[in-house]
Amino acid sequence: MRRAVLVTIVALAGSAALGDGRASGQPGAEVGLATREVETLRAERERAVAEAGALRERRDEARRRLRHRVHVLHRLRRAGALPLTSGFDAILRHQARVDRLQRVVARDARAFSSMGERVSALEAEAARLEAAERESAERLAAARRAEEERHGELALIEQMMEDPAAWVGPAMGGGFGLRMSDGAPARGFRLADERGRLPLPVGGSAQLRDAEREGGGGLEVVTGAGVSVRAVGPGAVSYAAPHPSYGRLVIVDHRDGHYTVYGGLGAITTRAGGEVVAGAVLGAVGAQPMFFQIRRGTRPLPAREWLGI
Repeated sequence: MRRAVLVTIVALAGSAALGDGRASGQPGAEVGLATREVETLRAERERAVAEAGALRERRDEARRRLRHRVHVLHRLRRAGALPLTSGFDAILRHQARVDRLQRVVARDARAFSSMGERVSALEAEAARLEAAERESAERLAAARRAEEERHGELALIEQMMEDPAAWVGPAMGGGFGLRMSDGAPARGFRLADERGRLPLPVGGSAQLRDAEREGGGGLEVVTGAGVSVRAVGPGAVSYAAPHPSYGRLVIVDHRDGHYTVYGGLGAITTRAGGEVVAGAVLGAVGAQPMFFQIRRGTRPLPAREWLGI
């Protein structure tokens, strides 16, 4: 009778142990899941580390390229405009080249900054994955220990079922029992969009007449001496100095391939390299009519159409 009761107890314990295995899908399922998690995190971390390393090399190359272009741009800016004897078109070509190089340098600087941000993000991701991998490795070790304990319990149960009498003795007080083991940039402004709506570069009344300078058509603006000459749109002053054909000359680069030209000034009150907003004072009219011109690159455009007159 005692043997029969013990066999029943052992059988129930065995069923409970086997049931724990079925509850997790199959024996060792937790270990399998934890192993796959560790392997996945390790692969993702190694990918992030490898991508960050490759991106650092690209960033170093981008840094060298950016330094070279900045050096070239600095030399061009220090050189200023081409010799005056080269002609007005040559000056504009020079300014267009400077403008293109400025855009390239700005683009390279943004790319360099973006790569730096990406490297930082990858390094942070790699650190996060490393921490997650450590946590998963700890869970895997715990799952393996639990699995070993379950296997030990099952082995013990098998032994008890083979020889139940060996597990009953005086130490149990003559009763029945089981000895189980314990077991974390002028925003949007384009001069091209203002065709037919540009303001006059001077305030008050003025007389306009067609004129040319070095083969480039434009308008002579006849008004009183001392009247302020203003930028018709935002941009950068790319030239502000005397010119043999244009007199005191200011050129504003509107950064969409268009330039406005203000010649024959009595005075210049701005500097090359400065930023101007629409209506900013560039200088003043002198004793002679000022000359106004709009260009697309080196090609003069019909100023009257752009002013809407």
